[in-house]
Amino acid sequence: MTLLTTLRMMWKDWGFAAAVYAQAKHFLELGKATQAADDRDGYIRASFVFFVIAFEAHFYEVVRGFIQAQRASIPAQEIQKVEDDIRRNTGLQKALRDWPKRLTGKSLDTQAPIFTELIKIIDYRNWLVHGKIAQTVPSWGRLAQEIETTDNAERARQTVAAMIALVAVHFGFNAPDWT
Repeated sequence: MTLLTTLRMMWKDWGFAAAVYAQAKHFLELGKATQAADDRDGYIRASFVFFVIAFEAHFYEVVRGFIQAQRASIPAQEIQKVEDDIRRNTGLQKALRDWPKRLTGKSLDTQAPIFTELIKIIDYRNWLVHGKIAQTVPSWGRLAQEIETTDNAERARQTVAAMIALVAVHFGFNAPDWT
């Protein structure tokens, strides 16, 4: 790898995903320490949202870094499909299913428990940000508001940390040390 390639790839460590992950952990810790139910629920919700933001930011950083570093070895039509998806904002779940295969030739294991757990966390976040708090989240089989426990928020932290490492390694990068 040339020095120029290495320097171009360093942008992935600028810190947005890491900063948002740290904020999510902070919200989780506040939720664990807070006795007032309304405040606790707010911190738990914030932690879920920020954990998903951190994962999504990391995923996009890794994909962009991989394309930048490996452009010459990836079929141009596959890069174009991914870049078109990015411009169209096709969504994180589709990106997770399609882009690793397009770019590396190997899919993420979408049947793995850690992957299905991440999808559940994303689904809950989607219900939350779209105001469906009193509706059942299909992947959980529970009302969104019933998911708001510190145990589930801790589970979200662990799942996101594991998926951040898994995605980094899948694309040939070291797992970050900030999770």
